[in-house]
Amino acid sequence: QYTNVLRETDDIGAARDVAEEAIAICATAPVACGYRLPKARIQLAPLQLKVGDIDGARIGLETALAEAEQWLPTSHPIRIDALSLLARIEGDLGQHQAAIEHAKEAVELQRKIGGKSVLLGGYLNALGGRYSAAGREHDALASYREAVAHFEAIGQSDHPYALAALGNRGSVLARLAQYPDALADTAAAYSASQRVSGSEALTTLAKGVQLMRIRAQAGEKDLARELAQTLGQSLIRQRQQAPTLIDLAIPVSVLLAAEGEHQAVLDLSVLALQGLRSRSQPQPLRASDVLTRQADALRQIGQLPAAIASANEALELALAADPDGSDSRTPAARIALAQCLAQSGQVPRARKLLTTAIAELRAIEDGDSPRIHAATALLDSMR
Repeated sequence: QYTNVLRETDDIGAARDVAEEAIAICATAPVACGYRLPKARIQLAPLQLKVGDIDGARIGLETALAEAEQWLPTSHPIRIDALSLLARIEGDLGQHQAAIEHAKEAVELQRKIGGKSVLLGGYLNALGGRYSAAGREHDALASYREAVAHFEAIGQSDHPYALAALGNRGSVLARLAQYPDALADTAAAYSASQRVSGSEALTTLAKGVQLMRIRAQAGEKDLARELAQTLGQSLIRQRQQAPTLIDLAIPVSVLLAAEGEHQAVLDLSVLALQGLRSRSQPQPLRASDVLTRQADALRQIGQLPAAIASANEALELALAADPDGSDSRTPAARIALAQCLAQSGQVPRARKLLTTAIAELRAIEDGDSPRIHAATALLDSMR
């Protein structure tokens, strides 16, 4: 119970500690604890996911499902929750068919035991996510629409699960280029979350990022920039929660970088790097991407030594994870370092980096891509 309270207050570190304590206590007397041991493992799994421990979450859920068979019926809520969480992990690992089947099983089991429960809407929302991850956007849209309609039918339109489904429906509509409906859904979800949870809650900020992205896609550049500035300030104020803010800080910094908001990009880069470095499983290419933006922002404000240091680190991380340059983040790091070196007078090395980056980009992108043209123009300017 205490784990759930801490999770609701977004104190992820404390919630993990309490869940692990519950598991340790139950593991000393599993028969006496009975179903409480798998329940504690299931509570820990989403907290592990928030800090990037995917393997730990998957192993814990599989163990919990095996343990639950001794104590609980197939349709017990604890088992349904574990199935839905396992489906999410399988989706993240690219095991989409298994993820969809487990998510569908969770929905059907919940229909049998509580068709008017908010949990049914939550599992429908989760199923939509599994369809979307598999590229089945129309199936995803159908699941999200059913979820939203379910919450409306039971008078729970402001429930957090309902707002998640509404925002997700908007994201799918955006991917289907249905921008007016997409903007309406995501704006409504963001506004309701501000009212219900507060403007600084992580769930609210996540919905703000959804809306920001769709505004940018729909061509509402000024509104997207204004929202990104607001979101960036909120994220920086909560820097003590860096591990849980990475997925929000990075897209906000990407948009602000495009708008020339260099100081905000630097602040968000520090936040994102702090969070990435605290994770149990390294994400070198993601860290390289953040460092590349950081280097560009530092270069733009004239801090060349610091910019070169960041760009060098970005390239080292990228090459360690992607030595053949098959990921676009590797040539991006080369280009960032080349720009810094050229500005500091080290033109020969800059030209060499650009030549390699252009070759890498040509292997993974269309020959007319804007990045290839920009890199080629930069190389030509150094002749």
